[in-house]
Amino acid sequence: MLNIAKYALGSLLVAQGRHVRQTALHLPEARGPRIGVKIVPDATRDAVPIRLLFVGDSSAAGVGVDWHDKALAQQAARHLNAASGRRVQW
Repeated sequence: MLNIAKYALGSLLVAQGRHVRQTALHLPEARGPRIGVKIVPDATRDAVPIRLLFVGDSSAAGVGVDWHDKALAQQAARHLNAASGRRVQW
């Protein structure tokens, strides 16, 4: 029964997928550095830095903002830096 439904709806799903791909809005990534370090002025220099890696998502790439300083990675690094008092690399 499930296979019949797959074949019956398959062509409709393929057509919908093509339509979405052709009409979807393509936004550019944010400008600015994609890597960096945030340092609190009174941070302990001997402390091991916290390292962050953001992978694969459009919000990690900064889609929707003009500059990376407003994107997820730098915002997270800034808040983690302020909360922990340690250097944060992203």
